[in-house]
Amino acid sequence: GGGGSTITSFTASPSSITEGQSTMLSWVSNQGACSIDQGIGAVAGSGSGQISPTVTTTYTLTCGASTGRITVLVSSKPKFKEVVPE
Repeated sequence: GGGGSTITSFTASPSSITEGQSTMLSWVSNQGACSIDQGIGAVAGSGSGQISPTVTTTYTLTCGASTGRITVLVSSKPKFKEVVPE
């Protein structure tokens, strides 16, 4: 058995959201613990969690010597201004 750390998957579902919505980050690795940047910090070696970024953000998952990256695309809410006829 080769040692080393392996990330089997790292996904965001959905990977494209509108500001105010949330996305589910899911990851699988053979490590006991990993970490995700952007202020998320230490996470389990395999797991999932919801996050609500307000701008397009790239998340980096680090499990031992392996890293994985995903980008969540965030589109801003359309600015709706009601026009009242005079």
